[in-house]
Amino acid sequence: MNNLFAKRRTKKVGAGAFTNARLILSTKIERRKRATLAGNVAKPLKVVRDINEAKEIKKHIQEYITALTFANIPVFETKIIIAKKRNNKFKIIMLQPLINKELVMSEYLKHCSNNDAIFRFKETLSIVKKIREQQKTGTKLGIDANPKNMCICNGKTTLLDFYPAFLEKKENLNSQEISKQKRGIMRTIKLKLFPKRILKITQKRLDKQFDMQSQAETLLQKFIQIRPSLEGQFRRTFEEFKAA
Repeated sequence: MNNLFAKRRTKKVGAGAFTNARLILSTKIERRKRATLAGNVAKPLKVVRDINEAKEIKKHIQEYITALTFANIPVFETKIIIAKKRNNKFKIIMLQPLINKELVMSEYLKHCSNNDAIFRFKETLSIVKKIREQQKTGTKLGIDANPKNMCICNGKTTLLDFYPAFLEKKENLNSQEISKQKRGIMRTIKLKLFPKRILKITQKRLDKQFDMQSQAETLLQKFIQIRPSLEGQFRRTFEEFKAA
């Protein structure tokens, strides 16, 4: 464990609800390192002061990934790293290989065949169904149902980004840890002026990630937005899913 990202050059390649994704660039210094991280995407999740808390969060996220895998849900290759910062704080970082943008579901659906688009919709609904089945056993799993959080890996629909497991054990969410989806000056102003309101909205949104019926309906709308010509087929597939 060390300050892994202090002197590495990175480039922002994406933004999610809880983190910015940054590609670690290949430089002369990077190539001289014994273990280069160039070509990987770093997704910082949380900064804490206590190393034991950092280790607990890392363990919890790994257990969360294991639970998804146990449910036979494909999860993109992911490593969890603890990086020590100069101010003696510790940053939890999710590290993943860079994936071709065309294989991210939100982009893939724009150019794949009609049959493939329907097939991918069925696969995403299958993921929802598996999570719902695990919930019945008492396992707390959730999903952020958005095609941009999924990808095609080894021919299968795979979770690229998943619900931030480090929040799952929190009884109360800190307003500074909530979704950064609304960025910029207005977001900062709203957070300072209406912290309780923002927290309530965020908590409601997180709760929805455990409501699989709601997530399935969200997926339906997202797929229709990307491929409106297939709306009828998507809706028939969705009705079959509900009836099963």
